[in-house]
Amino acid sequence: MKALLALQEEQEQYILKTQREKQELRQEMVTKSQALKEAQHQLEKVQASRHRMDQDIAATQRKLRQTSTSFKHWNVQVNRLTHPVGPAERRPSLGSSGVPVVRVPSLRDPGLRMYHQRSKSEKEK
Repeated sequence: MKALLALQEEQEQYILKTQREKQELRQEMVTKSQALKEAQHQLEKVQASRHRMDQDIAATQRKLRQTSTSFKHWNVQVNRLTHPVGPAERRPSLGSSGVPVVRVPSLRDPGLRMYHQRSKSEKEK
């Protein structure tokens, strides 16, 4: 009878130990499940943030290309406007034979007349 009681007590202790281990495993599983949910939530946030950043980068690159194109066009226009034109500078025009003909400005050319007047006044100083 003592052996049976001892065996019964041993089995009860084993059952209690097993139940405690089972409870600990359940608690660990709940904790890990919560950690997994939090990690998934953080991952979703990071993915959304990355997607927004990619869109912002694409928009910024588009604006940069547009600005660069506009700036180049503006720069070409400014260079054309600010290039000093001398009195004897003429663009060659093509004659009937296809050979460029350079025309020498005459004194009747108003730009040349202003140049001569300016150079005379500078010499007098």
